[in-house]
Amino acid sequence: MKQAAIFRTAASSPSYRVQVPARTVLAVRGWPLVIGCTFPPANSPPALPGNLVITWQRLENNQVVHSFYYGQDQMNYQSQDYQNRTTLFNSQISSGNASLRLTDVRLQDAGRYLCSVSDSRGMDKAEVQVQYAGEL
Repeated sequence: MKQAAIFRTAASSPSYRVQVPARTVLAVRGWPLVIGCTFPPANSPPALPGNLVITWQRLENNQVVHSFYYGQDQMNYQSQDYQNRTTLFNSQISSGNASLRLTDVRLQDAGRYLCSVSDSRGMDKAEVQVQYAGEL
């Protein structure tokens, strides 16, 4: 069984942890890819969605892959490389699911991704490496 990878920052609360089920995921050309990321769900609805911020970013160049805040997807700052190719599982966000779905995978999508989550309880980040497999 794989352990969830945890990457914490100095600003993190010890009880607030963002986790990824796998440190490395395999992407196949043209197929959708889900990069898993979870955070502690809020016990009270007022913490969601107003204070919740989810950001997916490429570490190599700081490109914004996907952003969610003010209770909705925010695509104004999204890198052009990812436009119309990313979604979150919005109906599962309140349960702690910050996973990213990336469609039409291509070679350029290989690299290091950072899932950052913050709300009124704290903030944390976790890194995932996406490896490109070409075709199956």
